Amino acid sequence: MTNTARIETEAGSHRRRRAEGGEMSRLQPGAVLSHYQIQAWVARGGMAEVYRAVDLRLGRTVAIKILSPSLMADPEARRRFFREARAASALQHPNICAVYEVGEAEGIVFIAMPYIAGRTLKEILEQGPVPLERALGYAIDIADALEEAHRQGIIHRDIKPSNVIVDERDRAIVLDFGLAKRVRLEGRDPGEALTLSQITTTSALIGTTPYMSPEQVRGEPLDARSDIFAFGTLLYELLTGQRPFRGATTVEVLHAILHDEPEPMSAIGPPVDFELERIVRKALRKNPADRYQTISEMKADLVTFAREKGYATSGLRIVAVPPTVRERRRWPWRALVTRVGGMFAMGVAMALALWLLLRSDGDAKWIAALRHVQLANWKNEPGESPPRVRFSPDGKMIVFASRKGGHPDLWIQQTLGGTAVPVTRDEWVERSPLWSPDGQQIAFLSDRGGELGIWVIPALGGVPTLLHVVSPAASARLSPVNLIAWSATRNLIYYEAQRNLYALDVASRRATALTAFDPQRARVMDFCLSPDERRLAYVDVQGGQVDIWVLSLDGGRRMRVTESPEEERFPVWHPDGRRLFYSCKWGEAYQICVVDVSERTPLRLTSGDADLFVSDVSADGRRVLYTLSKDDADIWAVDLHTGEEVQVTTEIGLELWPTVSPDGRAIAFQAKPEASAGGDLFRAQIVVRTLGGEEPTIRFTTAGFDPAWSPDGRHLAFLRRGSDGQLDLWIVPASGGAERRVVRAGVYHGGYGLLPFNRLQTRDFSWSPDGRRLAYAAIRTGVSNIWIASLDRSEEIPVTENADRALSFFCPLWSPDGRYLAFLSESRATSEARWTVWVSEVGRKRVIPLMRSPEVVRLIGWLSFGGALLVAIGEGPRLLPHAAREIRLIRVSVPDGATRSLGTLAAASLLTLSLSPDGRAIAYVSRADGRDNLWVLPLERGRAVRRTENKDPRVYLSTPTWSPDGRMLYYGRQASWSVIRMIENFP
Repeated sequence: MTNTARIETEAGSHRRRRAEGGEMSRLQPGAVLSHYQIQAWVARGGMAEVYRAVDLRLGRTVAIKILSPSLMADPEARRRFFREARAASALQHPNICAVYEVGEAEGIVFIAMPYIAGRTLKEILEQGPVPLERALGYAIDIADALEEAHRQGIIHRDIKPSNVIVDERDRAIVLDFGLAKRVRLEGRDPGEALTLSQITTTSALIGTTPYMSPEQVRGEPLDARSDIFAFGTLLYELLTGQRPFRGATTVEVLHAILHDEPEPMSAIGPPVDFELERIVRKALRKNPADRYQTISEMKADLVTFAREKGYATSGLRIVAVPPTVRERRRWPWRALVTRVGGMFAMGVAMALALWLLLRSDGDAKWIAALRHVQLANWKNEPGESPPRVRFSPDGKMIVFASRKGGHPDLWIQQTLGGTAVPVTRDEWVERSPLWSPDGQQIAFLSDRGGELGIWVIPALGGVPTLLHVVSPAASARLSPVNLIAWSATRNLIYYEAQRNLYALDVASRRATALTAFDPQRARVMDFCLSPDERRLAYVDVQGGQVDIWVLSLDGGRRMRVTESPEEERFPVWHPDGRRLFYSCKWGEAYQICVVDVSERTPLRLTSGDADLFVSDVSADGRRVLYTLSKDDADIWAVDLHTGEEVQVTTEIGLELWPTVSPDGRAIAFQAKPEASAGGDLFRAQIVVRTLGGEEPTIRFTTAGFDPAWSPDGRHLAFLRRGSDGQLDLWIVPASGGAERRVVRAGVYHGGYGLLPFNRLQTRDFSWSPDGRRLAYAAIRTGVSNIWIASLDRSEEIPVTENADRALSFFCPLWSPDGRYLAFLSESRATSEARWTVWVSEVGRKRVIPLMRSPEVVRLIGWLSFGGALLVAIGEGPRLLPHAAREIRLIRVSVPDGATRSLGTLAAASLLTLSLSPDGRAIAYVSRADGRDNLWVLPLERGRAVRRTENKDPRVYLSTPTWSPDGRMLYYGRQASWSVIRMIENFP
C-alpha cells in the first residue's frame, strides 16, 4: 500500500471514529499527512496527539499535533480555531514554540511546529521541586513568552507544566499557542481595534482544571490576567513541587480555586524568601484587579529578585528591564481616595519629578549600576523589628541580633552567602552587636542578671565576659542604649545611653561621658561616630522637625546637615569621613540617601514602598548594609455556627482593625498598602466595604485611622493627624460625604503593638448610646483628662479635672443606658496602685474610683447581667503588647466597686479580649499550643472553645470583633519578615 493510500485509509478511520464518538487513532510511521511524513508517535493529551515528522518540502524535523475530532465537531468552533490559530502563528519569540502551519488533510486537523528535544516541566516536576535558580530562569523565560503574546493581543489560556518544554540548552519554551485566543487590545486606535478578533463564546471551560483562574472557572470573559494566575500556579508548583489548589475531585479543585487561599510556600518545603512569596501570592489573587495587571510587571519583580539573589551572572537568562516598569498596586478602593489623600500623593509625585530633574546624568548612571543583594530573611516573632547589622573589619562577615531561632540571640553570616550561625544560645536577651577591630570578638548588650551591661564573646561562640554595667535593665527602657563603635586605635567601646555618648576603656572598664545633652529635655538619638572619632552624627528632634546634625567632640560646635520637612534617621559615616548615609522618609516609606556634610545636597539611592534602614558601611566604602521589614495583614472571619473560616480582604499590604456596622451589612477597617508600614499606622486609609454578595463593593475611603460606627450606623468617627502633628477627632457619613471635625488637637491615642497589630486600649474614644456625643481622652497643656464633646460642637466638657502630669487617663466606655462613663488611669508616680478603674455619672461632677491594682488592668466592656464592668488583669505592672500569659477576669459592680472573679485565661493576649454584643461571652487570642488561635469563653458558665485552626506558629492573630448578631468573629491574620540586604558597587 502506498503512503498516500495508507493516510487516506487512516483518515477514513478518523472520520468513522469521530462519528462514533470514539478516541483518536494513532498514525503509523511512514504515513504522510499533507507534506509531512510521520516518523514516530511522541505523546498524547486530552485534546491531541503529537508525532515527530519530516517536512518533505523543506527537509526539517517538525512536531505534528493532530487535534481531537470532538474539538472540531462544531462548525463555528472549527472556524474560530483556524482563525485564532493562524493569528497565533504570527508569534515569533525564542521562548515560544512557533506555529509553522495550521492545516487540514482528509478531515484531519493538525498543527505543525518545531520539534524540540527536551523534557516538559511536568516530567521535571516528577522528580520534585526545581532548585531556585533554575526555577527563576524558567519563570523568566515563560514570562518573556507571555509578554510577547500579550503584546500582540493573544492569551494562552492553558499555561501548565506539560505545555512548557525545556530544551537541551536549559531554555523554557511555551507550547500550544496554536490553541490560544486573541483578544481586543485596550488603548489601541478604534479603527485598528476593529481588525482584532474577539471570541464571543467565552463560557466554555477551556484550560486544565488545576491551573485555571477563578474567572476561567466561572466561564467569564478572559484577559491577560488569567494567564498571570496560571503562571503563578505554575511557579508555585516549580518552587514547592505541589499545586497551590488541590482536591480529591475536580469539583474540590474548582472550589479551592474559587474560595481557598494557597498554603504559604515556606510551610510546604524549604523556606522561601518573602519577596518571592509576595510575587507568587500577588499573581494568585482571586480578583483580577488585585493581581499584577501585566506580565511585564511580574517579570520585572522576578528579574529584580533574581538580581538581588546574585543570579544575574551565574547563567540565568535575565533580560534588561526598562527602568520605567514599576509594580502598580491595584487596590479596588485606591481610585476613591479623598482629596486629602490625593493632594498628598500629588505632592509626592511632584517631589519625585523635581528630584529626577535635578539629578545629573552621571548620578543616574552610577545609581543604576548599584547592585542589591539579599543576605538573609526570616519570619519575625512578636515585637521583633529589623536589627542593626554590622560588617566585620574585613567585610567578609556580618553580625546581627535576631529571634529567628525563637529567642533573641546573636548570629553571624558570610557576606558571600550561606546560612547564618548562632553565636549565643541562652535564656538572655542579646542585642546591638559590634565587632572588635581584629574581628576575633563581638561586643553586645545583654540584660543578664537584671542589669543591662556591655559583654564580649569570641566571634565563633564561647563564654561571655561582662565589661561594664550600663544601668538597671528597667531604667534602660527610658532612653535608648546602643553600642556605637569599637576604636581600632584606642581600645575604646563607644556607646549611647541616657541621650549621651560614652567611651568605655576596655582595659580599665571605666566609662567617660563625651557629650553633655540634657537627658530630660534633649530628643537626640541614632548616634554614629566619624571614622576619625572626632565628630558625632546624630538625629535631633526640634519643634517636630527630625534632622541629622554633626557635633564636633573637641570643640562642641554643631552643624545641621539635613533640613527637610520629612524625617531623617540612622546616619552612618562613609569611611572617607565626608559623606553620610541615612534613611529619609520619602512619601510613605524610608529610602536610603547619601549626603556630603559640607555641601549638604542629598542624593537618593533607592525607591519603593518598603522602609529601608541604613545599618553599616564596609571599610572600603563599596558596600552598604541595610534592613527592611515586610508586613502583611488580612482580615478574616469565622462563622461560630459552622466553624468555616473565610478571608475577607486580600489586598497587598495591611488591612486591620475591622469593625462591623450595627446592621451587619458593612465593615470598616484600616488599610495601608505599603510593604512595611507598621511603624506609622496613623498615615492610613479607612475603608468601608459591604459584606455579603459575590463582589463586595467599596462604599468610600478616607484618610484616617481607628474607625468606630455610631450606634445607628449612619456615621463613622475616626482620628486623623493634623498639620500640627496632633490628633483630631472627625466624623463622616457611613455612605461617604462631607467630613466634619468634632474635636481639634490633643486627642489621645493609646498606641498599638506591631506584631500583631493590637490597640493597647479597648477604645480610644466612644459614642454615647444616643449617638449625639463622643467621649475621649486628651492631653492639653501636658495634662491628661477625659472629655465629652457634642457632635454639633456646641459643648466640650471635662469629665475629670486632673492636674497631675504623672497620671494618664484613657479608654472611655459608655454604659448601655448612657448613665455612666467608665475609664482607666495609670500613675507613673507609684507602683502600689498603678492602675485604677473609674466611673463617672454623666452630667454630675463626681468621679468614683472602683478598683486599684499594682498589676496591669485592661477595661474590656459593660456586662449584660447587672450594672457591672468586665476588667482583665495581667501579670506585672506594665502593659506588654506581645506577651501571652495568664489573665484574670473580674466583674466590677457599678457604682459600689464590688468585685467577683469570673475565671482565668491561659496563655492569652491581654490586648485581644473582645466582649460579645450581649455581654455574655468573651473572644480572645490564646497561644496555648504555641500557635495563635481564637477562643470563645462563656462568662456565666462553660468551657473555652477554640474557633480557628491556625497551624503556623509565626502567623499572628489580632483582636477579634463580633458581628452584631454574635454569629461571626472578624479578626486579623498577620505575618512579618525581617530582611537584610547589601548594596554593592558604591563608588
